Amino acid sequence: MQDSQTGLPNREGFLAELATRLPSADPDDCLFAFDIVGLAELKEIRGPDLSHAAFAAVGTQLAELCEHGCIAGRMDSERFCVFVQGAGMGETPEERLRTLTLRLSHEYQLSGDSFSVRMTIGAVRVADGGRDAEALIQAAELAHGAARRRGLSSSAFFNTQVQSDAHERVRLYESLQKAIAADEFVLEFQPKVDLASGEIVGGEALVRWQHPELGKLPPSRFIPLAEESGLIVPIGNWVMAEAMRFLSAWEREGKGRPVPISVNVSNAQFDREPVDRTLTECLKATGVRPELVIVELTESVFSLDFNETVKKINRIRDLGLKVSLDDFGTGYSSLSYLNLMNFDELKIDGSFVRRISSDLVSHSIVDMTLRLSRTLNVSVTAEGIETEDQRLALVALGCVTGQGYLFARSLPPEEFKAMVARRRRLVALPQA
Repeated sequence: MQDSQTGLPNREGFLAELATRLPSADPDDCLFAFDIVGLAELKEIRGPDLSHAAFAAVGTQLAELCEHGCIAGRMDSERFCVFVQGAGMGETPEERLRTLTLRLSHEYQLSGDSFSVRMTIGAVRVADGGRDAEALIQAAELAHGAARRRGLSSSAFFNTQVQSDAHERVRLYESLQKAIAADEFVLEFQPKVDLASGEIVGGEALVRWQHPELGKLPPSRFIPLAEESGLIVPIGNWVMAEAMRFLSAWEREGKGRPVPISVNVSNAQFDREPVDRTLTECLKATGVRPELVIVELTESVFSLDFNETVKKINRIRDLGLKVSLDDFGTGYSSLSYLNLMNFDELKIDGSFVRRISSDLVSHSIVDMTLRLSRTLNVSVTAEGIETEDQRLALVALGCVTGQGYLFARSLPPEEFKAMVARRRRLVALPQA
């Protein structure tokens, strides 16, 4: 019942040892569940020898903790557990969490090579999780899930809120599985506006879930769960098809001239699916003109296989569609990537737009992005515009297009079409 790479007990061995300790454990004794990001990928990136050495180094660190009244085990490829008894690692659960993080989160030197450890940790006190070994591990893993949703290198303690959130996520997931077949998703469209004239020049398709009990849910309530579970792929395909059906019907009606619509494609959808084939099928089924469809990708697309990503983007553009890079400036961007990936549009993230008048760095990033776009001959849309001051600052820097609550929130399809047909201007222009 031992893991060969780390020398630690495996899940079965750890569970057995934990069960012997819990009857006499103090209520403040803690179980920590954590993953060490990147260890599993070392084998692919740097070879099996370094991967084995890295796991052994982590195992050695955890074995040293056992000298302070702990037990440690490897639960799966990247997940570990440590049960801490007594005050050897600190008087309080919070102190023990800090000690564990400091002991493990550092750079490891291995035969002239190195790797850095980053951890996401879930913790549970015996008083909160109980004295059943399986139940305590489950509670720690629920806390770990809560920490992971907060972001890399985060931590969370198990409590009634974590438990309640987990139960809610299970119920939401079960409903989400049925939502497409039950026709519970709807599209709304947020106008993209010419910042100088206020004329609507495009729109972004945004999915909403018309939940039968909870009402209309925004993407923030269900998209993260869809991405974790893989349901984002069928949901994303539905959005793609529905947006094109909307455009096709709009063209056939002959009531006003349709404007281009942006459709978001998630990383999971882009990576797992032959997305160009799905787009081709949607174009054929609806007969919509390709120039009316813009495919939006996020910056995290740069974290995928570079060569395959370039090929997919080129295949999408070969269909006559434009490709937009959303959330520009928030993480993965590289000037060399931008030059090679042939984007048609950059969308400046709203976090920079909100601070454009109050923060010199944000102002400079927006200015730099606009200058870069002119060099690369790509268009720019500023997101998250909420005030007139922000609009004027963007216009002064030469930004042509934007979207945000200053102009309009997302609108039902018929309202959006009517607004475009009336050529309504969403900017109060100065009187002559």
